[in-house]
Amino acid sequence: MPSAVRPDGLCRIQAELGEQALCKTCREFPRLTHDYGSFLEYGLELSCPEAARRILCSPATLPPVHPLTGEEEYDSAAMTLLLRTRQQAIALLAGDAPPKVSAGSLLEYGARVQRMLDGSEEAPVPDAQDAYFAEITEFFANLEPLTDRWQPLLCQARLSPLPGEALPLLRYFVGRYWLQAIADDDLLSRIKLSVVAAVLISALPGDFTANAVLFSREIENSAENIDLLLDLLAYSPRFSCRAVARLLL
Repeated sequence: MPSAVRPDGLCRIQAELGEQALCKTCREFPRLTHDYGSFLEYGLELSCPEAARRILCSPATLPPVHPLTGEEEYDSAAMTLLLRTRQQAIALLAGDAPPKVSAGSLLEYGARVQRMLDGSEEAPVPDAQDAYFAEITEFFANLEPLTDRWQPLLCQARLSPLPGEALPLLRYFVGRYWLQAIADDDLLSRIKLSVVAAVLISALPGDFTANAVLFSREIENSAENIDLLLDLLAYSPRFSCRAVARLLL
């Protein structure tokens, strides 16, 4: 089956048949909508290069909210807690602290909020930092690849300090994933996902924004891959909050 993407990166269907021929997913991309019953939140997909450029240059703001008249299908007290603490998490990532300090503070704060939700326990910390990072890259390399660039790039990953662009990236992850904990009370896995993603993207060679777009296409745009990653972060003792914090140079 021929690809819908032309060599110049544009959509073959839209170019030849017009926008009306696009499916619903393509018409809405890169717009992102989360329906929480009593309100909607709107955002942008990191997997779109232009959206990624805007996300990584944006100030510390939360996604736009549109109230609905529908019934709440969740614990309202838990949602109130998540809304309040997400705002505080964004504030943590908006200060003048170095990115690694802000990422560490986010992990610590996420662990505190998780204990407020359900009293989670911490697991042992791995010993060797480089070996632990290699374990993480191996996990990502074993996921189903969606492009031919992803796995070769992972082979070149080298643990590096978080650059300044990591802060708006972390704010994007907080904005996108924090409230999703209302579905399963698992906030900490989503915070660990945010930090691991920022560390991995920073470790890849080349342009940070382009690597963030590629990460999003490979992981965020694959329901199977994102679920496997969240399961690993939730259930493996190798990926405790303190263990992930060791990746921050």
